[in-house]
Amino acid sequence: MARSREGGKNRLFATGDLELPESCSHFASLDQRAARLATVPGGKSTSEMRAWLGELAAEGWLFSKACWHESFRSAHHSPPNPSTLDSMVIVTRERPASLRRVARSYAEEWAAQGRRTPIQVLDDSATPESRSQNQMVLREVQAEWGVAFAYAGLSERIQFAQRLALRTGAHPGEIAHALLPTPDFRAWAQATMNRHALGHRSILEAQLSAHQEAPAFWRKDVSRYLTLLTEASQRPDYWFPLDFAADPSPKDAAAAVAGSLGQLGRMLKLWPQLREDALNMVHSGQGLFQSIDG
Repeated sequence: MARSREGGKNRLFATGDLELPESCSHFASLDQRAARLATVPGGKSTSEMRAWLGELAAEGWLFSKACWHESFRSAHHSPPNPSTLDSMVIVTRERPASLRRVARSYAEEWAAQGRRTPIQVLDDSATPESRSQNQMVLREVQAEWGVAFAYAGLSERIQFAQRLALRTGAHPGEIAHALLPTPDFRAWAQATMNRHALGHRSILEAQLSAHQEAPAFWRKDVSRYLTLLTEASQRPDYWFPLDFAADPSPKDAAAAVAGSLGQLGRMLKLWPQLREDALNMVHSGQGLFQSIDG
């Protein structure tokens, strides 16, 4: 399969539907290419081939002659500009000796090339002691080489999750899996989700007990949502918010439950985009990594 980015989403093409050139001997217009490809036995018509080539060109699979020449000209003649280079991310887990070697290696290269962007370290260590030791190592290497380090451990991830929740309106537990969670982070997200779900469950269970005369369809919907809440408390990557007043009437509760059940499909569609947004923020270092100096 070949992968293409289209409108911020991944799109897959079967390799049998693609021609990936190993060399370029000449250039031709899309109309000329379509006419030639249409002559292949069992192939598509010229109009179908033209539409297909236009789609590939729009997605960046096909290069114009000018674009091809410009890419080679830039590669051979554009001088490197260290100030525009992105940060390198080091992932570590309870390996301070290895972290020291890797950090020194990157710091030496950073200093030699005059880079000013910080080296980012994503710490997934399981214990506070290990995270503290890793931070001490980074401060020592930073002082030794005069380069900047940015750091993200458990507390930074939790703070980032809370900030992202405020920004997007999502529950903090909804974005747990988008932050490459450690066991500690997963436990925090799980506990947060459980507290939220337990609050709704207690209200719903009280309503079921208090309104024995309620219509059967309402009791069925409430029971169904109780099941969803139980599943949500066990799987923090799926969450369907439902807000009740302290003592809603059966009618209000029924409307809320029905509306929440109707959101099920929409939430499943929204979750991948929320996850992608969070990952983009993580990868770009927006708010997650903090200066090792505090």
